[in-house]
Amino acid sequence: MKKLLTLLLAAALLLAIAGCGSKQTPSDQPAGEETAELSGKLVLYSPANEEEYNMVVDAFKAKYPNVEIETVQGGSGELKTRLEGEQENPQADVMFGGLTQADAYAYKDLWADYVSPNDAGLAEAYRNDTGKVTMKSINIQVLFYNNELAEQAGVEITGLQDLLNPALKGKIVMADPSASATAYRWLTCILYVMGNGDPESEEAWSYLEALIQNLDGKLASSMSNTHKGVYEGEYVVGLTSESNGVSYLEDGFGDKVTVVYPAEGTTAASYGVALINKCPNEETGKAFIDFIISDEGQQIYAESSLRPANFNFKNTSEFLPDVTTIKLVTEDYQYIAEHRQEILDRFNDLWAKYN
Repeated sequence: MKKLLTLLLAAALLLAIAGCGSKQTPSDQPAGEETAELSGKLVLYSPANEEEYNMVVDAFKAKYPNVEIETVQGGSGELKTRLEGEQENPQADVMFGGLTQADAYAYKDLWADYVSPNDAGLAEAYRNDTGKVTMKSINIQVLFYNNELAEQAGVEITGLQDLLNPALKGKIVMADPSASATAYRWLTCILYVMGNGDPESEEAWSYLEALIQNLDGKLASSMSNTHKGVYEGEYVVGLTSESNGVSYLEDGFGDKVTVVYPAEGTTAASYGVALINKCPNEETGKAFIDFIISDEGQQIYAESSLRPANFNFKNTSEFLPDVTTIKLVTEDYQYIAEHRQEILDRFNDLWAKYN
């Protein structure tokens, strides 16, 4: 949706690099060497949305024109399953997007040990303290509704409790938490928020059971289908991420859709990249990670619908409210990683009970 914007941004970055003579040196590249001399191949596995993928990859290509980039795109769950099957012979170098801090624990054998020299610039809570996953951006879980359909249904949507309104039965879209990292984060968000910080509480699971009944057998196969389904008028409301919802507002569709930060609270997930264990192109893979969390890379995020993990860079989008105005609930990343299968099994049992 923002191809022109990202191309212009990439060009501007290239001019800035040429004009000021500043060089971001990858960790394994000799100091003083021209960055454009980095060459070779880079293979990305990426569930990143179109906006993020284009803005980052285009800018990286502008900085390193001699690097050949190949990308396999898909859902985060699908790509991690593919990586598990390729562990002895990896076909990719970097997983770009679709990773949370919990994935550093849940899929630790898939990632090489790498901490970028630029990691120290990130907010303390989002630094790579596992040595596996590098955090690049912050994304908040939001509700996203179709204005016309909500009015027709006679519903007001301000929070999670509103999703239990009988008028919304079968008109809510949620992605399968087994297929998407963001969808799983929505599941844990619900449990922590509606459980008042306790994801095992009866209140949390009672709410989830009621929500499943109101979904009426409809579960999207990917996160992209949630916001698209709402925008295209297939559903009244969807559970998606801030960047997905805000991108529609930035494109001028605020008269058609609305982004809601749940009144009960929500969670802010950090999303990252990781160098794949035994990857074939380690040098270019490290350079890509270094670039994303460099000052240049984080400035790109600050000028998008995503929040940078380096808090020194403030978002310029008028559609992103100050994070201090949003009620955020803390999650235990290690818990949601270690109990992932248990949580998914319990969700699936409830799903099977009503579908």
